[in-house]
Amino acid sequence: MTDLKDKIKIVINGKDYEVKFPTVGQYRQIESNKSILSGGVYGQMNSSMTEGSQRALNMVDLESTFRVLIPELSDDMKCEYKDLGIKDYLELEKVYIKQFLPWYNEWFKLLNKK
Repeated sequence: MTDLKDKIKIVINGKDYEVKFPTVGQYRQIESNKSILSGGVYGQMNSSMTEGSQRALNMVDLESTFRVLIPELSDDMKCEYKDLGIKDYLELEKVYIKQFLPWYNEWFKLLNKK
């Protein structure tokens, strides 16, 4: 059917994490987290198209996804996502964009085929 890998290894601050593509339940949890973390205004923030709201949505997306798919990362960070400094967040964002999203988005291309 496809040669997409159902799991990948990503490296954050020198530590390897195995990330599996979410199950149906995990996917629903990720999407629910987006609403919770945005205070129920995820759609409105997305519609506003301001640079600040897009940055905040990226933060929400990253946390929503990594909380579910890499739960041990929260322990390794030794702080809550909301308490991360901007420099630490930017390091996570770099991993999210360069290592995680290309793989994750390939799966959604497959799921969105009609």
